[in-house]
Amino acid sequence: MGSRMAKPALDVGLVTGDAERAIRFYEAVAGMERQPPITLPNIGTIHRLACGHSILRVMVPTASP
Repeated sequence: MGSRMAKPALDVGLVTGDAERAIRFYEAVAGMERQPPITLPNIGTIHRLACGHSILRVMVPTASP
């Protein structure tokens, strides 16, 4: 028996110390659209890229990974 997804999309996250390079790659190669970032004090910044209903989150922690 398969699982049932809550929505017809995937949300994926990755952690990097070089957000701009990763974001440029996903914008240029995958055609993803940059969304406003979310900054979490003392934790880091989450950059979001959208493709349809799917979201890629690129996390840049305050302390280098």
